[in-house]
Amino acid sequence: MDLRPFLLSGEEAVLAGVFRRHAGGMCWFLPKGCPRPAAWVAVALTHFREVDPERIPALPRWWERPKWATADQRAARDVVADLEVERERMLDDLDRQLVEARDRVAVADTTAAEGLARLLSADGDALETAVRITFESFGFEV
Repeated sequence: MDLRPFLLSGEEAVLAGVFRRHAGGMCWFLPKGCPRPAAWVAVALTHFREVDPERIPALPRWWERPKWATADQRAARDVVADLEVERERMLDDLDRQLVEARDRVAVADTTAAEGLARLLSADGDALETAVRITFESFGFEV
């Protein structure tokens, strides 16, 4: 049996854990009289859903519905919602700025490739032309 303990006693006895069944499923077990077994069931179902989402449905989350929320919960959730909207606005603005900055880089690269960068990258007649233009820009006659 493939046994993975969650909880051991001081004498190394397994008090809680999971084992794989021969048919391929898994079984979680807890000690008799375990407090809050519903919490363990929720954790187990969440784990089972991660392992096999086709067979195990998501847990109901009724407590997150606004009609069940306290005033503090609604206020806190409103702050989160407002921040999410602000975050999206800021990300959209940064994306726009990034596109503009990349466009400026492309223009600068093209300008450089057609101008001074030719001193480093050109050869032959193109290099001669680049050198002549550069000297003339400093006031020399070539």
